[in-house]
Amino acid sequence: MVEQKSRNIVLEQKRIKGLYKVLKRRYGPQGWWPLRSRRITAGACLSYTIGYDSGGYHPGTAEPEDPDDKFEIAVGAVLTQNTTWLNASAAIDSLIDRNLLNSQRLLQAPLEAIAEAIKSSGYYNQKAVKLKALADFFSRLEAPPKREALLEIWGIGPETADCILLYAFGLPVFVVDTYTRRIIKRFTGKGDVEDAGYGHFQQAIQAAFEGDAELNMEFHALLVAHAKQHCLKTPKCDACPAAGGCRERKMFAKAMNFE
Repeated sequence: MVEQKSRNIVLEQKRIKGLYKVLKRRYGPQGWWPLRSRRITAGACLSYTIGYDSGGYHPGTAEPEDPDDKFEIAVGAVLTQNTTWLNASAAIDSLIDRNLLNSQRLLQAPLEAIAEAIKSSGYYNQKAVKLKALADFFSRLEAPPKREALLEIWGIGPETADCILLYAFGLPVFVVDTYTRRIIKRFTGKGDVEDAGYGHFQQAIQAAFEGDAELNMEFHALLVAHAKQHCLKTPKCDACPAAGGCRERKMFAKAMNFE
C-alpha cells in the first residue's frame, strides 16, 4: 500500500527549487552541520574557530576535512535521535569537556562513562552502545564509507546514515526527516507524501538538485529552520515566506472562502 502511494507522488523539481530560493532568501545560509568543538568561546584558539560562530555553525563552508570533525558530526547524528539539537549539543559539549570526542578515546572509554556524559540526549544507555559501535567503525575507516556499511552499525538507520554521508563526507544524499515530509506535503498539497517510502522520497528531492551536495545540505537545513519557525505541527501561515506557493495553504483558504 505504501509502495503504491509512493509511486503516485510527483514532486515538481521547479517548485522544489523555488521553495529553496524562498527559504534561502528568508533565513540565509544555515552553516550546517554545527561543530561544537569549533564554536567561538572565551579563550578559544582563533585559528581553530575562524569561520564558526558561538554555536559552531559555519555559513559558507562545506564538509570538514579533519577526521575528528567528521566523527563529531557522526556522533551528533546519533545523539540527536529522538531529541532536540539543544539536548544533543549539550551531550556533545559534555563529551568535549571529558576529552571523549575522538573515536579512539571513545572506543576505550567505559560504557558507563559515555552514558553519564550524554544523559542530556535521552536514551543514554542505548546511545552509549551506539557510540561505541560508531567509534569502532570510524577507528578503522580509511575512506568515505558506503551507505550499506553505515546501516550495518547497530542503531544507525537511513536518516542517521544520510546525515553522516551528507554533512561529514559531502556526498550528495538528501536527509529525509519529519520536518522534510511535513513541509513538502503541505507545499505540494500531496497528502500521501508522508507515507512515501524513504528511498522514493529521497530520490525525488535529490533529482531537483542534480547531485549538488552543498545544495542538499542547505535545503535540508533550511527546511529544519522553516519547520521550527513557521511550518510547525500547527502552522503559522500568516507570516510564512512560502505561503504564496503553498498548495495546502491555498486549498485551506479556498475552503474557508478566504480567496
